[in-house]
This record gives sequence, structure tokens and C-alpha cells, in this order.
Amino acid sequence: ENAASRKPHRYRPGTVALREIRRYQKSCELLIPAAPFVRVVREITYYFSNEVTRWTAEALTAIQEVNILCVAYASKEFTLV
Repeated sequence: ENAASRKPHRYRPGTVALREIRRYQKSCELLIPAAPFVRVVREITYYFSNEVTRWTAEALTAIQEVNILCVAYASKEFTLV
């Protein structure tokens, strides 16, 4: 049997998912790209008030980090239920 006719290697179900979870837990990068997140924040702000038109970069970064922490907390709570 030659190498070209062999089936490609497949990992067992869940192996790749666990590897990705560990990789993302180790990394400190933001999982949501900044530009789409800023767009959503500005859209929500405009929906509630037309007066607020400017955000500092630090404020947007802080909101994004808190958002990720809230998602992580919610996912932990839902897995315990």
C-alpha cells in the first residue's frame, strides 16, 4: 500500500477541541478582532444616545476585556448546571 492511497489521519472526537481550548487559555490575545468589536460598541452607543460620539482606545480595550471575562464566567456557570 503506497502513501498516496492511505486515509488521512483523524484525531478522536474532542481531541482537537481540547487542544484549541488549552491554546486559547494560554494566550493573552483578544479573541474578538478589535475593529468589529468597536463597530458594535459604537452602534449600541448610538442606539442609546446620540451625544456620545467618541471613545478612547483604553476604554474600548477595557470594555472588550471585560466582555471576554463575562463570556468566560457565563460559560463556566452554564457548564456547571
